[in-house]
Amino acid sequence: MLRATEDTTLTHTPRGLATPVLLDVAQAIVHRTGLWKPLVRYETDERWFIRLYATADVEAWLITWTEEQGISLHDHGGSSAVAVVLEGQLTEVFADLGEPPRPLRRRRWTTGSVHALGPRHVHDVHNRRTAPAASLHVYSPPLTTMKFYAHDELGLTHLRSEPARGPERPALEVA
Repeated sequence: MLRATEDTTLTHTPRGLATPVLLDVAQAIVHRTGLWKPLVRYETDERWFIRLYATADVEAWLITWTEEQGISLHDHGGSSAVAVVLEGQLTEVFADLGEPPRPLRRRRWTTGSVHALGPRHVHDVHNRRTAPAASLHVYSPPLTTMKFYAHDELGLTHLRSEPARGPERPALEVA
């Protein structure tokens, strides 16, 4: 059974499924390696990702990261998420919207670690290692927008919003 490595007191989202349900979806995918492992691709030019599974309430993405690949400070447009590191190690720098201005915090995501991310979670994630990494991200409601931020002594400043992008159809069916 998957368990989040940090506080998961967030058990529901304003518009999405409860964190334990997101953990169940992640577990259903993680333990069926024959479904997702053949889809892993490590691209050196940019992060590679594919939507694995989608319903009206939840979706799951497989993301791969080679050395120094990452994504800048962003949120998930009000969606909550569970992230599972499938292979390798990632570094997260994070804060929550609405916090008083303070330095960003940093934590290491290691293979097998599970992270519950609430709808106000803002973070960047990078692979700071030479070995590639792969992670599974389960969102509810499905990811539609990502907002990007700058951080300074005054806190988080919204820079831009971008629509989430990916294939129209999910790559696999999870029963």
